[in-house]
Amino acid sequence: MKKEIKNVTILKNTVRRKKDKMLKRLGFAPRSQSFAFVALPQYAQSVRYPDSLPLRPSANPQVQDDMVRVQRDMCGVQHDMVVSRHCERMRSNPANYLARSADKVISLFTSHFSQNCVFTSHFSRKSAFTLAEVLITLGIIGVVAAVTLPTLIAKHQQNVAETRIKEFYSIINQAVVRAEVDYGDKRYWAFGDGYCSSGPYSEQCIKQNFERYFKPYLKILDYEFMSVTDIGKTGLLVNFSNGSSAIMTYMCKDILFYPVGSLVKKPKSNKGNISDKDYFFFGFYASGASGNRNIYFKNKGVEPYVYSTWNGNEKDLPCLKRMQMNGWKFPDDCNPYK
Repeated sequence: MKKEIKNVTILKNTVRRKKDKMLKRLGFAPRSQSFAFVALPQYAQSVRYPDSLPLRPSANPQVQDDMVRVQRDMCGVQHDMVVSRHCERMRSNPANYLARSADKVISLFTSHFSQNCVFTSHFSRKSAFTLAEVLITLGIIGVVAAVTLPTLIAKHQQNVAETRIKEFYSIINQAVVRAEVDYGDKRYWAFGDGYCSSGPYSEQCIKQNFERYFKPYLKILDYEFMSVTDIGKTGLLVNFSNGSSAIMTYMCKDILFYPVGSLVKKPKSNKGNISDKDYFFFGFYASGASGNRNIYFKNKGVEPYVYSTWNGNEKDLPCLKRMQMNGWKFPDDCNPYK
């Protein structure tokens, strides 16, 4: 009997220490506590709880049922406790679960009930993605981006080109109309006079005509004479504020328009050959032009270029001319961005 009392005392002190430690972790202020203990021949169990719990100290055998209910309540807390899988065992068969050997202690206010029913007082952990799930998601995003980005970029480039080509056509012809006020009918402008006697591609000739008929009526950033690798000729590079550029060549009658000015190929850039979407060819032949194309140039301003070899069939017109006839939208069968 003395040995049993001694064991009970040890168990009681152990429970008290663990209980006080857990109360501090949970933020409870020290206060009077109630304690219930039962020692049965086949096992020893101890329960410690604060006064606020609806459990009443009892010395009758029904205390075992009370212990079961308390453990069920504690295992049922959802928002501030994490219950281990062992508590599920206790829910399913509480009577067998409590039948433990005499060296097991169940304390509801320690960091664990026993070695078989563990719970913590920490708040429930939020669910998170595993590394594998994150990598799989990133892989899917990468595949979708690789498939859709080229199409989106091409569509954006097409929209930029269509907008800037239409804008350039408008402002260059507005400049021609304003210049006619000062220099008369455009059909009789003296493009070949003066310095142009030295050649239609000479710097003096091109600068003379640009500074006379175009520069005063355009809003530009700057201009410079250069060798145009795109056509193997010389010309005057004119930069506009919207990021586009134009190269005036052949006495300023041939104009290469670049929707994206950075694509202009200078000799030092060494970028190789151009594509058919880098620049678009305009011509200014108000006095007339040879061949069937004369109907698109004579007595007109700056127009999409039509070659002298054109056969007169509209479907064989250059893409830029067909784009103009399509409301400045690229036709599907000659869209360089597809």
